[in-house]
Amino acid sequence: PLSWHYESDLMTRQGERRTLSWDTTLLHDSTGKVIGVASLGRNLAERGITEAQLRQSQRMEAMGTLSGGIAHDFNNILWAILGYTDMALQVIPEGQPARRYLENVYQAGQRAQDLVKQILAFSRRSEQSPRPLHLIPLIKEVLKLLRAAFPATVEIVQDFRTNSDLVLADVAQIHQMLVNLCNNAADAMREKGGILTIALRHPDSQTLEILHRKGLKPGPCLEIIVRDTGEGMSEELMPRIFDPLFSSRQSGERTGLGLSVVHGIVRSCGGTVSVESREGEGSAFHVYLPMHQESEQGKNDVPLPGASGGSERILFIDDEPVLAELGGTILSRFGYHVSIQTSSIDAFQLITEHPESFDLVVTDLTMPNMTGIELAKQLKKIRENLPVVVCTGFNDSITQEEAKALGISKVLEKPVVPAQLSQTVRQVLDNAKNGHAPSKFE
Repeated sequence: PLSWHYESDLMTRQGERRTLSWDTTLLHDSTGKVIGVASLGRNLAERGITEAQLRQSQRMEAMGTLSGGIAHDFNNILWAILGYTDMALQVIPEGQPARRYLENVYQAGQRAQDLVKQILAFSRRSEQSPRPLHLIPLIKEVLKLLRAAFPATVEIVQDFRTNSDLVLADVAQIHQMLVNLCNNAADAMREKGGILTIALRHPDSQTLEILHRKGLKPGPCLEIIVRDTGEGMSEELMPRIFDPLFSSRQSGERTGLGLSVVHGIVRSCGGTVSVESREGEGSAFHVYLPMHQESEQGKNDVPLPGASGGSERILFIDDEPVLAELGGTILSRFGYHVSIQTSSIDAFQLITEHPESFDLVVTDLTMPNMTGIELAKQLKKIRENLPVVVCTGFNDSITQEEAKALGISKVLEKPVVPAQLSQTVRQVLDNAKNGHAPSKFE
């Protein structure tokens, strides 16, 4: 044959066996005479790694899609739980046993809401969106999330030695970095247990000078330390720990991507990361991130006004009857005249027939037949100055800026507490009266 394929084993100088896949072709001159052989060999182990990476990427993509679907449905459920619990608390006097029970229900609902946000932050694969971020609350959230997953033999210690914890970073990436470092520490203690310490402090002047000489951005920085009392690492192992796909774990355990991801995230934030470890004495990862100075504008931001009501006419639309009733009840309590609809088609027909009957429309985003975005577009064609607020259990399709370009005044993420809903409605109505309605839909 002119070309053929085969596999062969060989031994490296380090004594490791490799299996190669060969594609071989005969080379001819212009007369057709065979003058040589060309062979291309591929390391099957590397092909296996590439295939494993693809499978892992597909699993993570599927996890992100699944998380989004779960978040949408779960946030709708949470809105009903938190909304009706809040309204019940308004009518039950202090000191009643039922009030204490409902306060516990409300707190549990808020913890569930935080958990959904953490899951989405971990699984969402989006472009980096750096913003001023306080590290201490985020570290506490991560530890609360991971506590249930860690064995009882792992003790968690927090050691915060600064109140200045502001950095400029993407919250999802910092969340992922902390999860990876903590998981790595817990893995090192999975057999014998131990202590996981996560600390936040300012590095001393000598360390800071060394970091600046190595390329860290000039100025103050924060040091995050994730320390374990586990098995530690050898001197031969340490130079490789940030290499992509390198792992000291057994086959079938956690992938070797975690620490390389940590390294990439820290570098993207303008920081650096180092490790110290000795076999049998544990390891400590030191992450250095430049501090962010809060602007005077940010310090002097005026808080939004508290919950307030009105007497305007509002159409509230949600395809889930319990949420439509909830939204209508909340706004009615604040004095508004509210009509509810569970069908976007029926709502559109109602406004088509009576375009001046409402001062504001509040609609769910994800609905059958006509989504909240499409409904908003059609309503603007009927009555350009009609304000529209969109509520969603999970939003990965439209930003606030894109919404305003479509004539949507505000996008709210469920669960929406009554005060937030009332405050938003009042603000949107006032803006519309003062001529600050969003731009016309093109």
